[in-house]
Amino acid sequence: MTDTAHMAGDMRIVAVVNKAIAPGPAMNTVLHLGAGLLNLLASEDRERLAFLDFHDADGGVYPSISARSFIVLRGSGNDIARARREASAAGLPSTAFLESMT
Repeated sequence: MTDTAHMAGDMRIVAVVNKAIAPGPAMNTVLHLGAGLLNLLASEDRERLAFLDFHDADGGVYPSISARSFIVLRGSGNDIARARREASAAGLPSTAFLESMT
């Protein structure tokens, strides 16, 4: 049986952030989650994330930009807990960042 959830074309990066958090702390949370997730992934999964160098019209280079969408959702604490449970049940790598970690 093929596990299509782990195929390169189907890889998704998703963060669920508490909707009660202000934009600045929410961005900090997303960055911590992204760094933690990269740390959890095996090297072959990191390669499948596909980072690209983008070039502007003036020849400037913007290195290591993710070719994958980073989906950021807002939800309640219950939504976040449910997303973590479902990711764990599906065997997907996941992490969490709590307010007390700042």
